[in-house]
Amino acid sequence: MIDKKLFLDRNKTVTFGIFENSDKFLETVGKIHSSGANIIDCYSPFPIHGIEKAMGLKRSLLPVGAFICGCIGFSLAATMMLYMMHFDWPIIIGNKPTVGVSYVPVLFESTVLLTAFGIAILFFIRNKMLHGKLPSERVDMRQTDDRMVVAIATDGENVNKAEINNWLYSGGAVEVKERTNHSYEDFEDVLIEKSSSSGVKSEPKTAEPKVETVKASEMSSSIPETKAKLTDKEKIDKTSTLLNIIGSANGEKDPIIDIKGIGKVYEGKLNGLGIFTFKQIANFTPEAIQLLESITEYFPGKIEREDWKGQAKEFLNNKNHNGNA
Repeated sequence: MIDKKLFLDRNKTVTFGIFENSDKFLETVGKIHSSGANIIDCYSPFPIHGIEKAMGLKRSLLPVGAFICGCIGFSLAATMMLYMMHFDWPIIIGNKPTVGVSYVPVLFESTVLLTAFGIAILFFIRNKMLHGKLPSERVDMRQTDDRMVVAIATDGENVNKAEINNWLYSGGAVEVKERTNHSYEDFEDVLIEKSSSSGVKSEPKTAEPKVETVKASEMSSSIPETKAKLTDKEKIDKTSTLLNIIGSANGEKDPIIDIKGIGKVYEGKLNGLGIFTFKQIANFTPEAIQLLESITEYFPGKIEREDWKGQAKEFLNNKNHNGNA
């Protein structure tokens, strides 16, 4: 029931294709599977209809597990009642037989109970979502936001990595990474540049381009270094600069949670920085957004994509209009 091929650590070398467009992602996954490549798993922040078929996944056996759990519940209840009512302490109630239709309610409830609990337990085991389980991979920071990732096993001498990279880039991948995990303990990520992996312009199979893979330690120019966390002094300085740009709340407070993209948790972070009003958000500049993202470690570019500034201006206009009225 547990598909062992979904364990990434069983593969020494894995290539990850990172996509932004779900339609291109679905189409490319299907083409790669049709070519015979071993797709380990796909990661998406939202359901993509048809992705399991594109990956070549078979129908889940969870219904079989549910049926088995139901049979166990039925058998346990029947055995318990038969033993208690017919052998251990037979009692005739309301002139009803000790074995008969009166068993039906308990049989039904026990069957449903064990089916529900059994399928829930099997679901979490099947998806490796047990309590305390840490995520095995986080290829891209935005894979739980708006990025889709396909993981392809590239072990073996018969695997043409260059061809797979070409399939990914020609299919719309914005980035391709390769993880080499020789010891199953430490691994290094290698960014495969598009210019070096897409040597074939139109038909990927007509030629075999040379793919240069460089160790992460030698690619400081290609892979941005992980930024160290800000110190308290740096946060205070950046917050002061941010408020100088957008202005202070002056004791006012608006329901900024109404802005699409600001949840309850992030509203608390904004309030902690002194951002309480639509007017402050409407005064956002590129510099202010960059400061805010660095302080709160928010997803880069999400504020512009969701147009917080435009939303705040609209709320502010409605507020002023209602106030004047």
